[in-house]
Amino acid sequence: MADPEFLRSQRTFNPRSEKVRAPRFSEPDQSFFDSRDKAQVKYEMLRSALVDHQPVATVAEEHGFSRIRFYQVKAQFEQRGIGGLIDDVPGPKRSRKLTPEISEFIHHQKRLNPKLSGAKIMDLVARTFGLKVSKRTVEREIARMNTHIKKNG
Repeated sequence: MADPEFLRSQRTFNPRSEKVRAPRFSEPDQSFFDSRDKAQVKYEMLRSALVDHQPVATVAEEHGFSRIRFYQVKAQFEQRGIGGLIDDVPGPKRSRKLTPEISEFIHHQKRLNPKLSGAKIMDLVARTFGLKVSKRTVEREIARMNTHIKKNG
């Protein structure tokens, strides 16, 4: 069984391990199946339903998940493979302050003067929109713009 701190560092610790009632995880002298390893629990849940053809509702409940969560896990696995079983880093995925108008403003300023720094654009956003955004937010938006340009030619 893995150390809980190691599992936390890998974003695979299952804080609800007591809800896992699947037979594989409750066998005596169990040293391989670890209900505290959420990625392993998710994998076994998928395998039980998709390979062993057990009912989804039953499998989800035995593994401590809802039926809806089963389908979310299945979709993540289909999209990203085994890495889809590891929880994403919590927190926002994009800036909440950057409206499409502000993003376009940043892009326009950078196109007008490619040498303009993130700090200078940050000041321009504050003066133009009365909104304070961090220099790092501006730099991320510029990097996103550059990535988009490279992908789309």
